[in-house]
Amino acid sequence: VLIKGGVHLENLGRIQAIAFDKTGTITKGEPEVTDVMQIGKLQVNYWLGMAAAVEGRSTHPIAQAIVDVTAAQGLMLPEVGELESITGRGIKAEVAGPAVWVGSIKLYNEADGEIPGSIQTKIEWLEEQGKTTMLVAVDKRPVGVIAVADVIRTGANAALAQLKRLKIRHTVMLTG
Repeated sequence: VLIKGGVHLENLGRIQAIAFDKTGTITKGEPEVTDVMQIGKLQVNYWLGMAAAVEGRSTHPIAQAIVDVTAAQGLMLPEVGELESITGRGIKAEVAGPAVWVGSIKLYNEADGEIPGSIQTKIEWLEEQGKTTMLVAVDKRPVGVIAVADVIRTGANAALAQLKRLKIRHTVMLTG
């Protein structure tokens, strides 16, 4: 920062509001898997590995978050057959035989699937927290929900608390 003239430096002492860009400043700027919810009896590692295998063929940042979480767990990913990307909805492919769908509730509903009310309620709860949810279905049967979010940067809360102690009255987050 180049400050030309002492008066501008002195004016910093009277600042009452600061606006921050959210992505990459307050948050890490990279989506991370925050929640994995099992539906039914199919083992989590099994369907999560299938979802990651499908998402591994996508370039979407949310897809990468799913691949990253399975890599961190050391899960082996099965072979993926023909893949179909449904813009704005999700992705589907054959994975070691069965058809695997990973995407929004809209994708699942459009495939004539029925989501039980209890699952719908859990998905809404996650989305109210600002998380993006993906329903995973194997052979049109819901088996799990994955929630992804751009998480808060380490130290962001402390920095905002310090600004409050410095008498900054308003902190504003700018986001798209």
